[in-house]
Amino acid sequence: VLFIPASRAFFSIIQNFTFSLLENGSGLDAYIVDYGSACELSRYIGREDSRNKIEAAKYLTGAFKSLIQGEYSFEDGQHFIVKDGVQTSLTKASSAQQELVPMLWGLSVFALPTGESGVPRVCFIEEPEAHLFPDAQAKVMGVLSEMFNQHPLGCFITTHSPYCISTMNNFILAADLVESGKLSEEGAMKILGYGRPIKFEDVEAYYVNEGTVRSIKDAEYRLIVADELDAVSNHVDDVMTSLLEAGRD
Repeated sequence: VLFIPASRAFFSIIQNFTFSLLENGSGLDAYIVDYGSACELSRYIGREDSRNKIEAAKYLTGAFKSLIQGEYSFEDGQHFIVKDGVQTSLTKASSAQQELVPMLWGLSVFALPTGESGVPRVCFIEEPEAHLFPDAQAKVMGVLSEMFNQHPLGCFITTHSPYCISTMNNFILAADLVESGKLSEEGAMKILGYGRPIKFEDVEAYYVNEGTVRSIKDAEYRLIVADELDAVSNHVDDVMTSLLEAGRD
């Protein structure tokens, strides 16, 4: 199991990982230690001399390049984002970049072939939308759809973002159109712009609140329903309407 925590920006400011040397009795959460070890391993993925330079890892590196607005570099024990020949330490990068780079580290390890020793087969990603603009959130979902198309393994995502859910619904609708013959997969991907179609049957979605869990898949419309998230926006709109009406009195 690989757990990518919402607090992953913490790993962006640690220049020298030593998590592989820690025991679970170190006082740190075991999943944090495991994730730190995965971050260490990811340094070597994609290197020219690495036997782990595989297509999935190369795809992730390319996809995240546009998201972080540069290339990730690890040199002399330091982490950098390089753009137009200028190196910026990851410790001084934007909050979005500090969230995205550790996600890349974790996913690069998860993308390794199943035969690799110690490679996780189930991935949990906590709030992939953290610190990202809506368009970047959608692109991250696209990266995940591409990756899990290549690696049909277990992926769990927790999110508060209606943009992530809407993007997933686009992937589901695209899959339905491909299945019905109304679109080719290439045509669907061209319309999507990023990501791949995902079948409705391959997705589960649940709303968790105050100790209760219920499915939010709508089998009739073959979509994920996000009424609870939309309700917040509706409340804000209602308050705005009330204020405007009060101002007209």
